[in-house]
Amino acid sequence: PNLKASGGFGPVVAIAGPFWEGFKWVQASSTVETGIDELHATMMICAESIYAIDKDGNEIEGTKKGPIEVRHHIVVDNDGKIIEWRQEFDSEHINLCRAKLDALV
Repeated sequence: PNLKASGGFGPVVAIAGPFWEGFKWVQASSTVETGIDELHATMMICAESIYAIDKDGNEIEGTKKGPIEVRHHIVVDNDGKIIEWRQEFDSEHINLCRAKLDALV
């Protein structure tokens, strides 16, 4: 998706967070790497697998894939305000899962 948000962490997550609801991460871990300076960083979330779940927490058939990695490239200004936040992930698979989740509503 092409989500747009501005401000600190809370306002940004309020816009982007719902996109990721309904996913189950299996054996997920995260690491953070510093960027070109103290204002840039990349957080990587790696998982053995990811899949979409229904309202009862059951795997939705055809949505499991792994291993998978999501990279968050974050840039803040001198006041700590997020001025850029890009996510890189397998958009084809995640969008397929999102479509199956949205079809349940």
